[in-house]
Amino acid sequence: DVISNKNKRLISSGIIAGMTQTVVDTPIEYMKTQQITSHNQLSFRTLLCNLKFRGFGPTLIRNSKFAGIFNFIANTDYLLIDTSIIKYGLAGLVGSFLTQPYDYYKTTVQTYPDVPVNEIRMSVHKSIRKNIFILWKGGLPRSILGCCTMGIGGFVYKSIISLQ
Repeated sequence: DVISNKNKRLISSGIIAGMTQTVVDTPIEYMKTQQITSHNQLSFRTLLCNLKFRGFGPTLIRNSKFAGIFNFIANTDYLLIDTSIIKYGLAGLVGSFLTQPYDYYKTTVQTYPDVPVNEIRMSVHKSIRKNIFILWKGGLPRSILGCCTMGIGGFVYKSIISLQ
């Protein structure tokens, strides 16, 4: 069997964690996007009172795929990297890069709350036909951020666990 039971558990537990995170994450991401992009600068209280799950689908796919990829790379025996900060950083970088198209679509959907999702989907498809790399717009800083946050988080986690 190419993928062992351990690796299947790593991937599936990552996917479940990503899916669970999405339920909490989506309304917060929507509020963040609206505060950044809204011309009428909605207050945090107004956004909180009008929680929306707009962009839930792409966020669910992004988070579950990221967590599955991250968990697999960070915990696999295939990589001969022993330093946790590098291993977790690499896992964050790869996970962020591979899931960037979902993040691009999610952000587009959340940026224009008054535009029907079908219209946004058609607009994104037109853009992809012209230049598929548009899906990775913002991908470099997101990948660097994923590398830094996951590398540092993994290092701290491993350091605390080793104290026991």
